[in-house]
Amino acid sequence: MGTGGFTFTDEFASAVTGFTRSDGVPDGITVKTVSGERVTDRHHWYRLVIEPDGVTVGVGRSEDLFLAIQSLKQLLLQSEGSVISALTIEDWADYPVRGVILDISRDRVPTIETLHVLIDFWSLLKFNQLQLYMEHTFAFEGHERVWKDASPLTADEVRGLDEYCSERGIEMVPNMNSFGHMERWLSHGEYHYLAETPEGFIDPWGVFRPSSSTLAPVVGETIPFLALLYDQLLPVFSSHCLNVGGDEPWELGKGRSRDLCEIRGVDRVYTDFLLELYRLVSSRGKRMMVWADILMKHPHMVKELPKDIILVDWGYEHDHPFETEAALLAASGHEFYLCAGTSSWNSIGGRWQNAKKNIRRAANIGLEKGAGGFLVAEWGDNGHWQQFPVQFPGYLYGASAAWNVSAADSVDMVAALSILAFRTKERGPAEALMLMAKLGGLNETPIHNATLPGAILLDRLSPYYREAVEKCRGYRFIREAELLERVDRLLSDSDPLDDRAIIDELCFTRSLLSFAIRLGRSDEDGTDPLSLRAELSSLIEEYRRLWLLRSRPGGLRDSAGRFEAIALSISQD
Repeated sequence: MGTGGFTFTDEFASAVTGFTRSDGVPDGITVKTVSGERVTDRHHWYRLVIEPDGVTVGVGRSEDLFLAIQSLKQLLLQSEGSVISALTIEDWADYPVRGVILDISRDRVPTIETLHVLIDFWSLLKFNQLQLYMEHTFAFEGHERVWKDASPLTADEVRGLDEYCSERGIEMVPNMNSFGHMERWLSHGEYHYLAETPEGFIDPWGVFRPSSSTLAPVVGETIPFLALLYDQLLPVFSSHCLNVGGDEPWELGKGRSRDLCEIRGVDRVYTDFLLELYRLVSSRGKRMMVWADILMKHPHMVKELPKDIILVDWGYEHDHPFETEAALLAASGHEFYLCAGTSSWNSIGGRWQNAKKNIRRAANIGLEKGAGGFLVAEWGDNGHWQQFPVQFPGYLYGASAAWNVSAADSVDMVAALSILAFRTKERGPAEALMLMAKLGGLNETPIHNATLPGAILLDRLSPYYREAVEKCRGYRFIREAELLERVDRLLSDSDPLDDRAIIDELCFTRSLLSFAIRLGRSDEDGTDPLSLRAELSSLIEEYRRLWLLRSRPGGLRDSAGRFEAIALSISQD
């Protein structure tokens, strides 16, 4: 800290807050080039000096000027009045690649305006990579049957987003699953010829699924089919990479590839298919990324993959075995990333305890083992029910851990969310959000990939959480109810935000959590099913309204339809 402060004008503040990589340096900022070990040995090093007579930025690489000005922008947002305290910041990143993966395939496709808001926020937090996870939400020509009801992104829209990201220091990497998770395609009869199990399959949890989710590697048309998709998708991205997915090909060896897998082994068939994908990707001048979850089951096969493939190891629970897996990846000689999660999906309000531990452990282990990148994923399992603000704590903490994991826990989450995400000095909305995010961790029995309120709702749709819900029968949710009363008070006392929808989204989250709790103890309380159904019907109406504020209409019918199925099940109680 220095003495005094720098008094800035409205023009200076506007130039800094709106700064992009193509803009000239705002008046009042002097840029100096710095050399030496501190620059060459550290990722994205910069020095920011604020003095009463101006601001000086020292960088070793021109691209790091943008990151220094993002720190200045954060200081402006926190400043009282028009003065920034004099200080010097010398800073650098733990990870050279700090990214976000956003699922836009589980029903919810954000509007371009919403994506711009998110990109601005990620850029402010110094994320420098974005992957929009696409299954059927890119408007491939000739495949209208697959995406016609999904409100997909068009080629021109992706080009625009790519440029918008680039201006804000973010590389937008295409992420197109190319093996498993292809059910949105394979459910249509004209694509059954590509399916591993055209008549459906029993998934790893013992549940029959009527649509295949995995491309058949033994079908001669599979690789040409993917080549046609790549030839439409890749030209609209400026990135040098493509994430081909490759995770969870659940049916592999159970259908058309069974005979080959029995002869050669599932590990060999899987790896050979990755090598075919590699030839497709590299012949188009791109570098291939692939999920490492299947390779971790067959680590002996990693050595057969070309060394320029980036391996991405994902794990979203607090106790995921990153230590063992990162050690295997480091020993392979491949560049690798670790991917943790926001823990918001299947939660309603978030899983803060799990998210924090998951992100911190992954970031620490990746740094220790030499990972080249750290990613934070936001998924939309089961209809992407979580509201817009619920993802923000995971992004904020994930960005902190990717930049400086040793100091991530020093961040005041409520203050940071208020100022950086909600753009207000008022703490109430952020406090309410963090209380709801902690609610899911209070139940006595931790639930994999969900909270108890989320599992109570999902149990009405499928049996995946039935055992966990049964173990919690009789749980009274006393602490949760007390937390929600505090949330009510905080939201009731909050003034409107610039983004007026946030309060409504937080209120909806609170109401849906409350409904799940009432549903969870309805058997013991003798709650009238008709009142529960009426309550849910009102929530569905509000859910539809809020959806259309942030997201495109495609997918809303499927997502809201899950709530409607729950309402029907209640009426049958």
